[in-house]
Amino acid sequence: LELVDVSDPDAPRAVGGASFAGGDSEAVTDHLAVTWFAPASAVALPLRTCADGAVGFDGLVVYDVSPDGGFAERGRVDHVGAEPGGFCEAEPPRVRRSVFVDDAVLSVGVDRVAIVGLDDFSAPRAVIELWDGGDDGPEPATPDLPEPAPEDP
Repeated sequence: LELVDVSDPDAPRAVGGASFAGGDSEAVTDHLAVTWFAPASAVALPLRTCADGAVGFDGLVVYDVSPDGGFAERGRVDHVGAEPGGFCEAEPPRVRRSVFVDDAVLSVGVDRVAIVGLDDFSAPRAVIELWDGGDDGPEPATPDLPEPAPEDP
C-alpha cells in the first residue's frame, strides 16, 4: 500500500506506505475493495496474512491517512474467529468490501458483516451472520401470500 504525493504531476513522490508479508487482499484484483472515508481521513483495506501456510489474520484493516505521516493503523476487524487456522491456499480472503457510516465501519465478508466503531476496535458493535445457501443453514422464509385471483376468460 503506497501513498503518493501528486501535487506536482511531473514529479510524483512516495510519502508513506505499508506492507504485508505473506498478505493477500481482494484489493489486488478489485479496486472497489478499497474504501476511502474523507471525513475521518481513513482508508479500509481487506487483508489476509499467512504464516507457514495457515491464516494469521483475515479481515479488514483501517488506516488513518495523512500527507505528512502516511499510513497509521487505526484498527482491525477480524473475520477469522469463526474458523481459525484455515489453510491460505484453500480459499480466497473472507472480506470483500467495507462501508463507513458516521462513526462506524461495516466489514462485509463472505460469512458475516461486522460493525465496529472507529473509536474502539476491541469488539464489534454488532455481527450479522450471513447464510451461505448450503444445506447447513436455515430454510428460506416463505411468507403467507394470498392466492392469486383467477383470471377472467
